[in-house]
Amino acid sequence: MNPNRYLYVLNLEDNTSSKSIRPPDLPEIDDAYVESFGKCATIEMEEGVLYIAGHSRCGPKMWLLASGSDENRPNAPWAAFRGFSHEKAAALAWSWLSSRETL
Repeated sequence: MNPNRYLYVLNLEDNTSSKSIRPPDLPEIDDAYVESFGKCATIEMEEGVLYIAGHSRCGPKMWLLASGSDENRPNAPWAAFRGFSHEKAAALAWSWLSSRETL
């Protein structure tokens, strides 16, 4: 995994975004409902939902699922969320991506 990679993290509720580098400590996602589509996934928890696109091949499908539109789709890798903080969404996305050795 390339340690210099970053991940776009987008809040779908207020349309804010940031770049995230891999944090040193990653949370466990064992108690989350994860639906995986190859290098993309949806993670649902009580707090909210997280859409992850680890590759450009599944990015369009995930963006349509996350935003309901095909417009303004970011380049992969990205994570879009509702209900989480930017930090928690980024950490969960990195955790899943790391477990899949996607980035």
